Amino acid sequence: MAVKVQITPDLLRQLLDYHPATGRFFWHERPACLFSNGNAGSESNAKAWNRRYAGRETFLNGTGSRYYKQPILGVDIIAHIAAWVIFYGVFPDKQIDHINGDGKDNRISNLRLANGSQNQANQRKKPGLSSRFKGVSWHRNYGKWVASGRLHLGYFDNEEDAARAYDRAISIIHGEFAVLNFPDDAA
Repeated sequence: MAVKVQITPDLLRQLLDYHPATGRFFWHERPACLFSNGNAGSESNAKAWNRRYAGRETFLNGTGSRYYKQPILGVDIIAHIAAWVIFYGVFPDKQIDHINGDGKDNRISNLRLANGSQNQANQRKKPGLSSRFKGVSWHRNYGKWVASGRLHLGYFDNEEDAARAYDRAISIIHGEFAVLNFPDDAA
């Protein structure tokens, strides 16, 4: 039976080259000791692996997810966690939030620690809703746009006015984690 390896910051740094400015990862060469399982083929296994993978980019598969994921020594690792661990040398004690909302943009400048509520606040508008703005929907009975963001913010004749009311409230509630419909107005 194969023994699962404990993934540590030092091991990730030994296995991966992380480029914080681009968020891209590349495989380092692996020493034969990482292939030793009691047989004499460890050296040839290491050479074969290094010929095939060393220097190549990794974390390229989205596997249907919003995030890149890669099995490393039998353990599935998510790219933004690997980025955090390699850059800071510790596993995060909170969730990692992608500031720009793109779960595949793993530049260190795009990653920050967040609690669950903050991470949820940073989600973009869901497609297929009645409004083109986050926090705004059409109220059929009143024939008006309604703004709501954790609480009812009122009815509006104009969709943009409802969206601006949402932005004002949500920026107070969520601060830097708020996703605004009109981010240029927040200055």
